[in-house]
Amino acid sequence: MRNRNCLGGRWICQAYRMRRRRRRRRRMRRRRTRTTRTSRLADFAKDGPLCCPTDSDPSMTPIFSAMIAGIGGGFRWPLCVFGLVAIRDKVDHNRNIIFQRSRSECQTLTEEDPYLVLTGPARAVVFTGPVTFEVYLKVKGPTELEDRTLCCLAEEMRDSGAPYSYMFHRTYSCKFSTVEFTLGHITSSVEATISVRVISGSWPHGFQGEFAACLVRTGDIFHGSKHEGPVIGGRTRSTSVDHKKITLLSFGDEKVPVLDDGVIELSRSVVSAKSDSNLEVSVRAWQDSNNAVQAMAAFASKEAGRSSCTVDIGSCKMVVIVAWSLISDWPESR
Repeated sequence: MRNRNCLGGRWICQAYRMRRRRRRRRRMRRRRTRTTRTSRLADFAKDGPLCCPTDSDPSMTPIFSAMIAGIGGGFRWPLCVFGLVAIRDKVDHNRNIIFQRSRSECQTLTEEDPYLVLTGPARAVVFTGPVTFEVYLKVKGPTELEDRTLCCLAEEMRDSGAPYSYMFHRTYSCKFSTVEFTLGHITSSVEATISVRVISGSWPHGFQGEFAACLVRTGDIFHGSKHEGPVIGGRTRSTSVDHKKITLLSFGDEKVPVLDDGVIELSRSVVSAKSDSNLEVSVRAWQDSNNAVQAMAAFASKEAGRSSCTVDIGSCKMVVIVAWSLISDWPESR
């Protein structure tokens, strides 16, 4: 009986120790799996890296555009599209949403303009491991029961391992449609979070507008922090990421979306920049081809801190602020 009780006591003590270990592991897991958040506009005072930097800056992939490259299965242009497009990387494997619309605010796509209006990513996408695209798009019908699925897929993309930066396309097809992404591969990169605030004046009445960002090699940057000149259109055929535009906000001749504190609500605010290049933020305003103006602000890439520059569009004076940070390519423990 004594031996049995002794064995039972040992078993109880062992079970108690195992429960304590499990609780400790759960607590540590919860601490480690807090998703790293990108700096928001209100957090610009918190300068410095968001994650612990690794021995070398990771490669990142900017998303320049996403479009419906083809349709079938009885679908006809135009399409009133809603749903979700997201991307996952190895940092935390959480959805990093780049497009999301509800049925009540669907986007109308035409054959001439099949591009989705992107609103992400919320943080830079690390491209030192597999990256997964998730697409779930539906076409709005006369009633909710008549909505049809346009695209439903999940595809993995892997890094080519190239030691240089370049631009490329990825096309994925499903039963009724084809989706095409225009992407970049940027080595030794940092994350830039952009905000724009009106400090005096107002946007020119009746003018359309566009805020955009692009990378520029150090030797190509214009002299000075501001530049006024004609609006230059056209699409590049180069495979380089230099001068490839990322649209932050585009609007018609309606009022520019400005908050009470003067901050302009950009559709996208996070971009990837090469650590030894410059980031150029441009502001365009136009009524027609003969009545257009453009202002630019150039920033040298940093690993941490903030940069700012003022730009003028007519009587509207704005300050462009860029918050810099590193992103660790070490995966979060789950």
